[in-house]
Amino acid sequence: MGYLASNAVGQARGVSSGGVMGQYPDVAAYWKKVAPRLDAHLEGKRNRGVEDLVAHSFAFYSFVQEEFSENATRNQNLLKHMGIMLVHVQDVVRGLMVAQAQLSPVVSAALLRIALEVRCNQLFIIRNDSAKYADRFARYAGVERLLRDEYAPPGAAKHLSPAEEQQIRVACAEWFNSKGKVRVKHWTAEEEFKSLKSLADSVGLADEYLTVYGIGSKFVHGSSLLENLYSSGGAIGALANPGLCSKLSMLGVSNCIHMIREAAEFFGVPFPMDEHMQWQARWMQCYQEIES
Repeated sequence: MGYLASNAVGQARGVSSGGVMGQYPDVAAYWKKVAPRLDAHLEGKRNRGVEDLVAHSFAFYSFVQEEFSENATRNQNLLKHMGIMLVHVQDVVRGLMVAQAQLSPVVSAALLRIALEVRCNQLFIIRNDSAKYADRFARYAGVERLLRDEYAPPGAAKHLSPAEEQQIRVACAEWFNSKGKVRVKHWTAEEEFKSLKSLADSVGLADEYLTVYGIGSKFVHGSSLLENLYSSGGAIGALANPGLCSKLSMLGVSNCIHMIREAAEFFGVPFPMDEHMQWQARWMQCYQEIES
């Protein structure tokens, strides 16, 4: 099936006579013809208002995160364990700028799920025994290193020496059963919290989880239902519903901004509440526009 060559937005099911290789001598010739059409089609579908909001969200997030450790007045000793979450999610927001500009709901859906999971991890630590779970979050890196060797292809070189493996087993004893096997493959080391749903339920984000799962799982898991999202007028196109991409991107930045605010409160970092209220109003306006 061809998706770009005929009109850069798709064509009806079936194989055109001759095919792309019969029309173009090589990739360079094909792309010289197709790329401008695709760019023009994208340009006509882009939502500049949402793009601007996502870009502003990245700026806002980065502003709060700048010199975060220097500005922290509470729980500073836990920042060394939890700080990577903030860096990770900053990269998520930056990725959402690209996803929205390119109208890729696949990327937006994946990043939205990442944002929600990291936010759940952070909130779980904040709302429970923070010192205990921040420490577990950091130490689970050792278990993951061990699992990397355990599930490596046959004959692959080991990353850990026997001595290093033993050190991990001793330092991370709560993850191992009496036979020396990892009993729960999750940083909490607790069976009841090993799924994202259970974490979301425990921190009061059950509704957010259901929303993310409901609209994003088809992209993350490669559902056959995607055919409906990429189809228009009986044709399968290269671009899915642009409005859905905008919705995924906006839900993504919403989780990211919530997360940096929750982190700022926990670590006693100054937070620009007035600007946050302005951001919220702008987010709500954009969201209502794409839902209408």
